[in-house]
Amino acid sequence: MVNDKPNITLLRLVLSNPSKFYKQDWYYDEEFANTPLGIGNHRLESTLSYSAYPSAVVLAWMYLDKEILPPEYVWTSDFDSNGDKVYVGGLSFGRGFQIHRHLARPKVTGIGYVFGLGCSSQCPVHGQ
Repeated sequence: MVNDKPNITLLRLVLSNPSKFYKQDWYYDEEFANTPLGIGNHRLESTLSYSAYPSAVVLAWMYLDKEILPPEYVWTSDFDSNGDKVYVGGLSFGRGFQIHRHLARPKVTGIGYVFGLGCSSQCPVHGQ
């Protein structure tokens, strides 16, 4: 796997290691899932700014190659085709490496606002 590092994509990692990933396919046609890892020294920093989050493919590769990833969820630098922020992780739940998106809430008042289900002030996507 190391020799192919520049050509590795998230989709390739998922399809070649299905037992290590949470089964879902919403991202198979997304640009971020098909972007190669590339060449470089990929490492995680203990503190990351919002603009410096690693990509989903970097985090997936680190998880498979080095088994490094926090047990909870981690924001990535990726967005899906709808502009929703991608996050990964969830290893503590025992279902494998998970890839999700933070669905943007609509700009209209709805039941989520009534019950306080909107984003928190700590949300790096909306900050609301």
